[in-house]
Amino acid sequence: MRPLFWAKWANGEAQQALVKEGQEILRSVGIDPILGEENLVWAPNAVEGQHDIEALEKVVETLLTVQPNGYDDVKAALEDLGQIAAQRR
Repeated sequence: MRPLFWAKWANGEAQQALVKEGQEILRSVGIDPILGEENLVWAPNAVEGQHDIEALEKVVETLLTVQPNGYDDVKAALEDLGQIAAQRR
């Protein structure tokens, strides 16, 4: 399992900026973006599109949408996004 927003794995400035934004969203609702269990996701690694910028953009857009509702909605969104990532083949 790996945190969804682990900056070490971001490639290029655009992805790094998205990772930073995602981490800030998580922190704003009390989720540790690196160590928080809410942010741990199991997903296949060798799947096309799994770690590209489009997938990351979708995650950040989703979190921005639910962020105003607070911790519970962000946690639920992370769970949903994790299930999507886990099902990619």
